[in-house]
Amino acid sequence: MQNIKNKDNKSYILPTTIVLSFFSFGLLVYAVDPSSLSINIKLDNPIGSNTLQDFIIKVIHVVKLISIPIITFFIIYSGFLFVTARGDKTKLEAGKKSLYGAVIGTAIILGATILANAIQGTISKF
Repeated sequence: MQNIKNKDNKSYILPTTIVLSFFSFGLLVYAVDPSSLSINIKLDNPIGSNTLQDFIIKVIHVVKLISIPIITFFIIYSGFLFVTARGDKTKLEAGKKSLYGAVIGTAIILGATILANAIQGTISKF
């Protein structure tokens, strides 16, 4: 333990000086002429929408593209539940709930599309 405490600190001076001078040189170069720091930053619009209305329409379009296959699956699944129920009232209720959910989901998606189009039409007139 005594060897660690008495270690020669001069061995750290040269690497520290080299690292600090390297970073200092970079700062001095940029500090000399601020006009040499011409940074051209161009931000591209990845969404492609310039207005909020266009963005909302695009989001609803993506939601429609994702939800249509899901709604179709649930309608087919509820039909499968009706066929396999064979008169069992609990299975018929499960089929009805599934069908109601699919119909309500379809109404929400179509209603959102109609509402967004109506709002966009109203705002674009102004």
